[in-house]
Amino acid sequence: MYWIRSVTFANPHKARQAVKTVLQKRLIACTNSIPKINSSYR
Repeated sequence: MYWIRSVTFANPHKARQAVKTVLQKRLIACTNSIPKINSSYR
């Protein structure tokens, strides 16, 4: 988490983009795992 803070102080715009990409990747991973979970319960 420390490097994120240092990047934020150095370049806020880049930091915001990095956070966005990380959140998008997590969202995609979650949406990809949901069908697997649903199919395993059936």
